[in-house]
Order: sequence, then structure tokens, then C-alpha cells
Amino acid sequence: MRETATDLQVPGVLPVLPGVSLAGRYLLTETEPSDRGDTLDAFDLPGGRVGLMVVDVVGHGFPAALVANGVRSVLRERLGSGISLGTAVESLHRLARQVPEAATTTLCAVVMDRRDGAVEYIAAGHPAPLVWGATGPPRSLGESRGRPLGTGAQVQTGRTRLEVGESLLLVTDGILGGVGEAGELERAIVHARARLAMDTDSPALRDEEVCAELLAAVPAPGLLDDAALLLMRRIRPAKPLALTLPATPRQFVVARERVGAWLDSLGAGLADRVSLGHAVHELIANVIEHAYGASADGVFQLTGVLTDDGTAVIMVTDHGRWSSGSAGGRGLVMAAGLTDDLRIQRTDRGTAVEVRRRLGRPVPFLASVPIPEVDALFESGRGPGLRTESTEGRLTAAGPIDDVTVEAFETALWETTRVGTADAVIDLTGVTLLASPGVQAIFDMVRRSHRSGSVLQLVAEAGSPAALMLDRVDLPYTE
Repeated sequence: MRETATDLQVPGVLPVLPGVSLAGRYLLTETEPSDRGDTLDAFDLPGGRVGLMVVDVVGHGFPAALVANGVRSVLRERLGSGISLGTAVESLHRLARQVPEAATTTLCAVVMDRRDGAVEYIAAGHPAPLVWGATGPPRSLGESRGRPLGTGAQVQTGRTRLEVGESLLLVTDGILGGVGEAGELERAIVHARARLAMDTDSPALRDEEVCAELLAAVPAPGLLDDAALLLMRRIRPAKPLALTLPATPRQFVVARERVGAWLDSLGAGLADRVSLGHAVHELIANVIEHAYGASADGVFQLTGVLTDDGTAVIMVTDHGRWSSGSAGGRGLVMAAGLTDDLRIQRTDRGTAVEVRRRLGRPVPFLASVPIPEVDALFESGRGPGLRTESTEGRLTAAGPIDDVTVEAFETALWETTRVGTADAVIDLTGVTLLASPGVQAIFDMVRRSHRSGSVLQLVAEAGSPAALMLDRVDLPYTE
């Protein structure tokens, strides 16, 4: 049952699609306030394409969850209607200008053609995707200078190509906050790749292990924000299933094992594997009982394909003649209940029963374990808090600007700039973390200063945490 704010914003499953392996993780911190509006999603698109996104909404609780869900829904609908990625993100910019709660939301979105690996991506104030193959270091898909949603930005997309075997990773800032910087995340990727060099029969299982390795590199005490990651690996589409077996009871085991191995090669989740395996068992039992009866020379065909939208279609075909009035009994009822759709075709040459089930892998929802010693440091004021010093027309900040400290930073910002009516210099050189709430506060003051005709100058040291974030959201600064 989906009862919490985070339940609303995080999809329960990721699709299983031909030509790609998808895995995701969501880690909820115990640091108050909870539910910070991060989300992820992956979905099939017309024309053999797949869409991916990670989103980080400023704020927390149900308001942030509702905005995150709204951004997901709009992007899904826009891309599904056939418009380009850039035009879809322009729609999100308009949404953020009309809905204040969505202002300065950041996102990274990707559309890939699963047939040739052509990738289009956009990072609006967000970390750009990371790509890596079997060898060589991970690489970032360019330094994103796109602004967060609703900040008057011009939308620009980038393009690349993902080769078979290459992986693409999207993350929210919570991951980077835990590992310290993107370079440490890249080193964690190299470490995970080395530990999981041996491939498995299930590409999705291997990629879920990679996600688990990357989250293990995030120290819980350093994680002050929720974290979401979404991994896509381009793979060769699995071959269709095609078997011809004698219609005898001993073939139950053979058929179930072959169906299970085929579903593993697709990346199907445990629930799909169990449900389809049981459904196939019932269909074969029907063939033995109703099509051939006591005859020992009957055979049946078992076929399976994965459609472009991620639906497994399995068909059991016999060449016997069902007894008059036979409808398959409870076996067909059970098979129908275990799948999304069941269809029967009866002819003079035999009977074909087809079952369909949309495949999906669950998104593990994890929670970091609070550490009392760390919580006590923050409560006593001896932890890594924010320090501000304001003089005439100049504000100097040092330490993290995040959900916990942004109120103090915003108060100092308002006093120094006289609520945006006076020229001011904001020195962020000593800032160790500039999270999305801090970015939102700065954008708000930039707009206020612009409207009043005053000048707001940002100062940061090149390569510092504040400078990296200002570059990402395309806010100019001086060194």
C-alpha cells in the first residue's frame, strides 16, 4: 500500500524492455525534514525508444512529492505524445513558472533509441549522466549549464551514442553529497565494475548489484539528502523462446526451467517469473489432459517473445482435439488470474492458448540508519553547520547550505541585500555544500535584485563545491 509522500513520487517498478537493462534505487535519509522530492522513472516510448529521468524538487513532505509526481507525469505525457525532449522540458519550464512549488526543480532526462543506441539528454541544473563500458574510466556527458525549471533558461540538449555493453547512470545530488564529489562516484563505479566483472544470466540482476555497490559507497552520516539513482545498460535483445516437447507430465520440469531461464535473460522480476511459470504449468497440464488424453505420441509447442512495450507473450500450441464441451477447467482460470490477458484460438488443427503479462522489476526503497552520535553533534551545534558574516553590502558564508541551514542563509541574504534593493556581494568561497534549497534562495534574490535595478555579485573559488553548482545551474560568478 502506498501511504507516504515518497510512495507517491517513486514508481513501484521499472519496465523490462528489449535491448536495455534497467535498475534503480531510492534511499530515504532519516535527517529531518524527510521526503525531499527526489524521484526517478523509466518508461517505453513509441518507435522503440526508452525515456529516463531523475528529478530533485526543492522542499519536502507531500508538497514536494506532489510536484515530483507532476513533473514525472508531464514529461511522460509530453514524450509519449511524440514531441522532442527539448520541447517537453520547455513545457516543464512553463509549469514551474506557473506553480511556485516547482520553481528551481532540477532534472536530468534521457531518451534513447533502443535499436541503434542514439541518446539525447538534457540536464537542467542537474548532474549530467555518466557513461562507462567494460574498460576505461567513466565519462560525464558534458558539463551541464542548463538552469533549473522556471528560471528563464534556454533549453539545449546533448547527443551521444550508447554502444552495446555500455551503461548510463543518472543520480540526484544526494548521492554526490554522500560521496563528496563526482570524482569519488566515478571511482566507486570502477570499483563496482571490477568486483562484478563476471556477467550473469540475468543482466538486470547484475545491474542491481552495481546499484547496491554504488549506494554502499555513500556513507550514511554524510548523506543529508535523499538519494535516487537510475542505471541503464544497453544489451543485445534476448532471443525468443521456441520449444517443441512431448506432451507428457515429465516435461513440466523441462518447460518451467526453460521458461524461467528465458525470463531471466529478459530481466524479469521474481513476481513475473513465478506467475508466468505457474501459468505455463497450467497450460501444459490442459494440453495433456484435454488435447491428447491417454495418447502418448502428442507434442506441443511453447513460444515466447518480449514485445516492444515490455509485455511477455507466451503461447502453448497443441495439435490434438479437445474433448467435446471441454473448456480447460480450472487450469485456464488460474492461468488467466496469473497474467494480464489470456486468449484461446481453436481450429481443426489444434488449440493455441496465449497469455500476456507486462514485465517489471521493483525499485528497492531503502532507508539510511540514523547514527545517534552524528545526530547529537547537529543538535548541540558542534556539527558542520553554516556560518555567516554580514558587513555593509557583503555576505560571507562558510559551511553547508542545505535543508537544515537554508533558513539562516536566506535571513542573512535578505538583510545584506535589503531584500534585493541594495547592491551586494555574496561570497560563497567557504561553502562546502550548495544544495537545491540554497540555489533556490539565490535565484530568488537574483530576480529581486534585477527587478529593483540593484547588482548582486556572487563570488566563488573555481572548482569549489559552490562554483561547481553555480556552473551547473548557469549562474555567473567571479573568483
